Amino acid sequence: MTLVILHLSDIHFRENRNVIVSRRPKIFDIIKNKIRGCSNFLIVTSGDIAFSGKNEEYAIAREFFKALFKELKEYTKVDGSILFVPGNHDCKFDTKNEEVRGLILDGIKNKGLSELSEALLSICCSPLDNYFSFINSVRKHMSITGDTVFDHPLLSVIKFNFEGLLLKINLFNSA
Repeated sequence: MTLVILHLSDIHFRENRNVIVSRRPKIFDIIKNKIRGCSNFLIVTSGDIAFSGKNEEYAIAREFFKALFKELKEYTKVDGSILFVPGNHDCKFDTKNEEVRGLILDGIKNKGLSELSEALLSICCSPLDNYFSFINSVRKHMSITGDTVFDHPLLSVIKFNFEGLLLKINLFNSA
């Protein structure tokens, strides 16, 4: 059994000037030689998918990952999975709410997480609304072959069973 994990980070998709988009075929060519004959694969993208959290940036990212994932699935003949975790660039900051968010985050630093209600959490995570919409749309087109054990804006836990190899991935939201 061979599991291949492709880790990508800090791609920073922008509305324009995305060198990685034109390099996708070359990326696939490099990867395909490493994954030939694999039993399964994971694409894990950790942080800064977008440059500034805009829907337009996520639309470009969606098409990029959709095409890469499709190519890998067709080449390997296995389902594979794709996972994402946000970074600070995945936030779309609104200056109106930034002061309130800053006060909440300062309170958490001083008092700990026990003071964090769902309402306050919602305000803190609101800059990631476009990211979460991106994740929901990606899940419609690309599979997660693991079991979602825990799904929360601050942490998702996915368990995989690859032919007896148990793998648990904790996706911490550091944004």
